[in-house]
Amino acid sequence: MRSVPEASVKARASLRTVFVDFDNTLHRSDEKLAFYLDGWTGKSGNYLLEVFRKIHLEEIHAHFPERHLDIRFHSGLLLSYLRLPHNPTLVQDFVSRYLKAASDAWLDPWYYSDASSFLDELAKMRVKVCLTTGEDAEKKAVGIYKFLRSHKFDYVFGEDALGVLKTEPEYFTRALKESWSEAPSTVAVGDSITADVVPGKLAGLRVVWVNREGKRLPAGYEKPDFQVSDLREASKTLWRMCENPHCR
Repeated sequence: MRSVPEASVKARASLRTVFVDFDNTLHRSDEKLAFYLDGWTGKSGNYLLEVFRKIHLEEIHAHFPERHLDIRFHSGLLLSYLRLPHNPTLVQDFVSRYLKAASDAWLDPWYYSDASSFLDELAKMRVKVCLTTGEDAEKKAVGIYKFLRSHKFDYVFGEDALGVLKTEPEYFTRALKESWSEAPSTVAVGDSITADVVPGKLAGLRVVWVNREGKRLPAGYEKPDFQVSDLREASKTLWRMCENPHCR
């Protein structure tokens, strides 16, 4: 899959800051969660993950944003969707499985094979590199430092620290301010249309969409500046944008 730039990119400033997503960009988070959910209520992990994501975006984000991190509430809605009675034992089992998957993101991670080389390339570019993720941002960063050699981020941003969900443009606006960065010279790299592409574009950033599965961009959504198939292609795209004389 080739990178596809939009014409507006040509007028942008040279690359100075890169915002890097974690879940499903550096780390195989969905695969990990599906693995632990497999068998809950007799359903496959992939099916439960699909329903969980649907509920998370269409119900929680739309109607209960204050319960974004309430996994018990998520599990109750999931049982209702599956037309099953509320069962405290099933709820606790779901919570335990979810928390185990989350903790493994830094204790027993499943990083993509291209994650380490991608971070190596960012270091060579001598740009400001910021981890931009949802929950447990600091723990995810520590896991990266431990398992992907000593890749250090200039800044680590999470929803709790910034005080806003990553699906909101304000998340990136605040990250820009906290990292002393400017939108025209900042690029966000991530896999999610709703948590990377749309809010990043609305905040004025250039966005590299890591589309490993070759999905089609849904109609009516903000378009990324570049679409790549993996992080190797993403690093090549960033090198082409890097006009900083210190980039070699």
